[in-house]
Amino acid sequence: RVGNRHNFRLELNAVNLHSVSLVYNFFGAHTKLSTCSELDSAIFVTALGIPIALSIDNETHLVSHNKAVFIAPAKKVRIERPARSEILYLRVPLIDLRNNFEKLTAKHSRGPLVFNRKVNVDRGSGAMLKGLMDYLVNLFAVNDSVLEIPAIRKSFDDLLMTALLTLPHNKVDHLYGNCTGMVAPAVVRRAEEYMRANLEKFINIHDLVRICDCSR
Repeated sequence: RVGNRHNFRLELNAVNLHSVSLVYNFFGAHTKLSTCSELDSAIFVTALGIPIALSIDNETHLVSHNKAVFIAPAKKVRIERPARSEILYLRVPLIDLRNNFEKLTAKHSRGPLVFNRKVNVDRGSGAMLKGLMDYLVNLFAVNDSVLEIPAIRKSFDDLLMTALLTLPHNKVDHLYGNCTGMVAPAVVRRAEEYMRANLEKFINIHDLVRICDCSR
């Protein structure tokens, strides 16, 4: 629904890194939008200037300069966009978010990840994620040639994915539960599984680095 069709204008810019997409959009006229199906992606929404109201499963949230909203998952979303409103948001498939959480914690996670809808972007993990988004927007505006390097795109994708997972949710403590072995277990387990499956072979460090996809 568009308030004044003559003033309607949509500007959109997006970068698809790998699993994570960084998206900007601008609406020139007062517009109301609603989803027609259940969302299968997590969306972290921040406002650039004018506050925006979101109704997620009949619960209203306001996105402003210091408040972001996390949509994941949701059956019904309604968004009211004032004229000349801008948002910057991240979008990632829920399955990829869950897989990366299990990769970071090196354990299978039972049940869904349930994130807090409201996120303060003035401090804590919310401020860190918003700062990363702003940094990347400025970087791409100055030099988007960095996106032509697959390894850099993947690094940005991993960074944003990890920052998303540090936002408040029902299992965030699992990320900090074993700080001394947060990265090692998954790599060690992969190496052990490979060695057990290849007991008859001579295995050197180069084999393990390749199999585990890690540094020497």
